[in-house]
Amino acid sequence: MIILEADLATTAGWLWHKAVMPSFISHFDGTSTADLSLFSIVAEFVPTSFHPSPSFDFKAMETSNDLGLGSIAEAKPLKDLGYWKEGQHFAHFLLSFSDQKSANTAIFNGLVIEGACIQVHKFIPEPT
Repeated sequence: MIILEADLATTAGWLWHKAVMPSFISHFDGTSTADLSLFSIVAEFVPTSFHPSPSFDFKAMETSNDLGLGSIAEAKPLKDLGYWKEGQHFAHFLLSFSDQKSANTAIFNGLVIEGACIQVHKFIPEPT
């Protein structure tokens, strides 16, 4: 097992980019895989105008919240969009960070998403 630890969130974000990671892994043997350790938080009462797609660029959000560039790996609603009620204005989102420092900064300071100040807390999955 090889563990690669990046010293900068931007380096980790670049490495995990969809165009970079497959090329990086191809330089190892055919059985190699890559796994990213993510740090997840729950953002509560986020305006439903926030629609991050898999190709969503989080740079503006990271900059305005004093987070490292490339630190937000993904964001998705806790409840599937199909279950949102018509006219719903807020939803809870799961945000995953590529580094612990940025996740802790978000928990300590909160986040501004779509112009709204959002409280966040650590995501604790239910036991299976």
